[in-house]
Amino acid sequence: GGLFNVSGYLANYTAPAKDCSYYVKALSKKSEEYIQGYKYMIDHAVATVNNAGEDKYICFSSLQDAFNYAPKFDKPVVRLLGDLTGIDRKLIVTTDGIDCTLDLNGHLLEGTTDSLLYVRSRDKENEGSFTLTDESQSGKGIIRTRAARNKMLKAIYQTAGELHVSNCTVEAENTMLYSSAATGVAATAVYVGLQKHLYLTDATLNTVSTRCAYGAVVYGDTYIENSNVNATETLAGAAYGLYVLSGHTE
Repeated sequence: GGLFNVSGYLANYTAPAKDCSYYVKALSKKSEEYIQGYKYMIDHAVATVNNAGEDKYICFSSLQDAFNYAPKFDKPVVRLLGDLTGIDRKLIVTTDGIDCTLDLNGHLLEGTTDSLLYVRSRDKENEGSFTLTDESQSGKGIIRTRAARNKMLKAIYQTAGELHVSNCTVEAENTMLYSSAATGVAATAVYVGLQKHLYLTDATLNTVSTRCAYGAVVYGDTYIENSNVNATETLAGAAYGLYVLSGHTE
């Protein structure tokens, strides 16, 4: 996907309605063809990236490209500009020594893959953190994965540092029918790895599975404030709202 430095281009051009709060500044001595090319990139942008607190945004037509660019900042904010659905491969977020935020901005992020958001770090000394939130006035942002898998289906798979989920909804649904040939069927909205930590604030986690549903699976400490964790199994097995295998819960 292309990128566009919103803070430095296009005289008197306002970004599309879906991104109407971001204005594009002057770019002199450029051809109309050049300007129209950048307008096209903005019109087809799915996300922006900026450093928290800084008024400089980069537009991307690929969410994965936005995540790949984010580590150039120490506190990057990736912000959705519209609903994104039909994602058929995991989105990889690398948090080496940074605090990365995904702002759903009132939109839906939906896929049909295991570990829709896979958060990792290659820096074991400073793994950083990942925050999923919705800073829009509606506060209706949702991330959802729905598929038939003979394995644990995860909306968010956190293998690095801390995971913060606030003011949004995370959902996972595994629709595969449980049978003697499909004994691994399970789902969880959030899966937090060994010695990693989960913080829920004004969040909702929803999980549905034909077998073994977990609202959240956590191998570290869990902190919950004003949040709902729901799990429903529809055929066999069991349902657990919060499944903590180590650490403590507050």
